[in-house]
Amino acid sequence: WFGVSLAAAACAHRGCRYTTTHGSSRHHCVACTVSWFKVIVGFALMIGVVIAWYRIMQSLRGPTGSGMDLSVGKKRRGRAEDANELERFVAAHRAGAADGGAKALPPTATPTLPAPPVPAPKPLLEGPDKLAYLIFKAALREHAVFARVSLATVAPDVPAPLQHTFPLVICRADFRVIAAVDLDSGIDAMRIAAIGRHLADAGIRHIVLDAKKLPKPVQIAALLAGD
Repeated sequence: WFGVSLAAAACAHRGCRYTTTHGSSRHHCVACTVSWFKVIVGFALMIGVVIAWYRIMQSLRGPTGSGMDLSVGKKRRGRAEDANELERFVAAHRAGAADGGAKALPPTATPTLPAPPVPAPKPLLEGPDKLAYLIFKAALREHAVFARVSLATVAPDVPAPLQHTFPLVICRADFRVIAAVDLDSGIDAMRIAAIGRHLADAGIRHIVLDAKKLPKPVQIAALLAGD
């Protein structure tokens, strides 16, 4: 009825008669037909605008309808955070490469086995030999006293069967050997005599002492003199 009233108003304005009988209308004016066409087009445009407005509001409110749809912004922020995370990872990797690469894992500690006990070195002199060395050392301060010297060192040209080691050897200040000391501890008398002869040929005195009755320091000078 609103559209019919508009059409009637248009026709009256132009001097056209417009009759309405029981809800029906009869008119043969061209202007009325054009007016109806404009009304229909206007309604169609208005309906299109309403539909477009509704869809825009739906897109802004989101699926739940509780407000504007911020999923697009969230997705963009998520992508930005992923990009920042990737950049931090690359920077950390480059920093590790500059420092010589990734840190090496600490080597696995291998159990260390206890080292076998090292035997204590055997003393060069023990018992009567050590006591004799201390006595000669205290009595002959101007001489050199050596321990464990071989017969071949004192008197070269000694036959192999007579290889022997003296507990003590006495030298002058110029390191010339003047006496070789033996402790009588069960050595064969014939062997001792043979060693004494070779020492005498080399000009060296052979002193044989009783291991159980060692002389006192004041008696050493007399032994060297042959008394």
